[in-house]
Amino acid sequence: MKMINGEEFYSLNDKVMIVREALPKLSEIDNDCELREEVKKISEEIEISEEAILTELKRYRSGADDTRYTFIKLDSTPGNVMAEKFLIRCMLNDKEMAKKILRKMRARNFSVLLHRKIVRAIDRILEEDGEINSQNLIGYLPSQEAIKIIIDILMKEKIYSDEKVIFGFIDTVNNFRLLQEKKLKKRW
Repeated sequence: MKMINGEEFYSLNDKVMIVREALPKLSEIDNDCELREEVKKISEEIEISEEAILTELKRYRSGADDTRYTFIKLDSTPGNVMAEKFLIRCMLNDKEMAKKILRKMRARNFSVLLHRKIVRAIDRILEEDGEINSQNLIGYLPSQEAIKIIIDILMKEKIYSDEKVIFGFIDTVNNFRLLQEKKLKKRW
């Protein structure tokens, strides 16, 4: 999400991820009026046509495994996503390390929408001088998917205390973001 003249704007990747997250919920709505109202809300929020959302929903309901081609083909590399998870794990483990990481980067640098939400929640907890732990974090995250990711990160990801390694992860995430921005500029 970008700020321009005090207004927030979603990037194309944000819009794609928001629609993807909404598809399972939308597919469960049987009432056409309710469905159209939900689609309209999403459409107005992220400024994308209702028709595009309904097209993606149709593809999702038909069993299409990969709905990303209608919007944009995302180039999220496993190394970048892994680096994001490692950084989140480090922030969850050590409040001081979380502060150091957030001095070097912002949530917007994370390519995975749910990772950005988690990092924003960590940032808010730090602003309120709260304790960073899974319980406090879950209170800031209404999405069940975000909670699942936190649990997955806590269970699977290693904890790194070597600052060189952690700063290497920061560089990986920041460089990926710069590369994505460069690719978008070339398209336009």
